[in-house]
Amino acid sequence: MTLVLCHCASRRLLDATRLQQVRAAVLAQGGETIDVGDLCALAARGDADLATALAAEDVVLGGCHVRALRALVRRLLGHDSPSLRALDLREADDAGILAGLGGAGFPASLPAAPALSPAEDAWYPLIDAERCTDCGSCHAFCLFGVYAREPAGAVRVQAPLSCKTDCPACARICPANAIIFPKCPDPAINGAIRTPEQLQGARLRLDPKEVFGGDLRAKLAARRALAAAAPTPLFRPGVFAEPPPDATAEPLPGGPDR
Repeated sequence: MTLVLCHCASRRLLDATRLQQVRAAVLAQGGETIDVGDLCALAARGDADLATALAAEDVVLGGCHVRALRALVRRLLGHDSPSLRALDLREADDAGILAGLGGAGFPASLPAAPALSPAEDAWYPLIDAERCTDCGSCHAFCLFGVYAREPAGAVRVQAPLSCKTDCPACARICPANAIIFPKCPDPAINGAIRTPEQLQGARLRLDPKEVFGGDLRAKLAARRALAAAAPTPLFRPGVFAEPPPDATAEPLPGGPDR
């Protein structure tokens, strides 16, 4: 068995002790682990080595909710992987986790925590292919160019890192509840399995005006005014290319143009 284990290093949504227990259980069975700092970040940019590992036989992927994990695998591989076992370490109890590992117990001693490189906080939407009807609501709604629509009508996440961090608005207006934000605290849209009764009162399938409480353009204008008064980047660094240098600009005092 090979366990690919996402540590959600950017937001710490998974219990560190639980992660170590799961690693220890797999190693005690003679298996191996591949520790990933943040699966969302790798899936956003693509990672050929991780895609190869996930496509192998007898692989278990552990991390957040199963729906989110399967959507991340689909983004990495370019297709679904029904045979891949996914393990919810965000919500499942010990019995459910051990069953997913083949019934082994948690060893008393835990291995040392792996050294992980700093993880990028990759916030962006995933599309649940089993629920999506390609209605295009998300594509029409998003102002940041995150979504694209194919000539045949299918919608896909084209530019994940153009998404505004901590904005899950497109998931709120999706009529099929098909958009997943793995890092969102709201279980109605982070991939958690919920019954219709549990979703009563959740902010789902809203009219766009309900999401922002009024005119969207007015809200954005107010946000821009606040940003001008106290500059805070609206987008994460690197989303948009820097403008080309203006050869006609006057040099800055005390040094060359930059």
